Amino acid sequence: MPTVFNNDDLLRQIRPTSTGMDKAFKLENIRLDLGRVKDENGQEVSGNDYLDQLVEREQFDQAEEFISQQLKHLSNYQYNHLADNFVAYLQGLDQTVKDRKGLDDETIKTIRQNLRDFKW
Repeated sequence: MPTVFNNDDLLRQIRPTSTGMDKAFKLENIRLDLGRVKDENGQEVSGNDYLDQLVEREQFDQAEEFISQQLKHLSNYQYNHLADNFVAYLQGLDQTVKDRKGLDDETIKTIRQNLRDFKW
């Protein structure tokens, strides 16, 4: 019985193509432009930088609100990517930060559901 895993010519030809397609469709390759927003000081800053600042300062409620506002400006695919990354970030937080901010698994699930709800 022949081995087809690594010796088959067809599989050797398909593998690079599938790897390339995998890279082309990976969510990490998406670039998001979150526009310009005014920060707490009234200065206009990049929306990407503003979101980073909110997350770094652990202002997760404001970050969630900002992300939900992006539903009107991003494609569904981009919005879902942004929301999923935020939820994954929250899930990956150190337990001490989660405890300090009151982020248990149920709260994070609620945040995810709130971001997934279609609100205009």
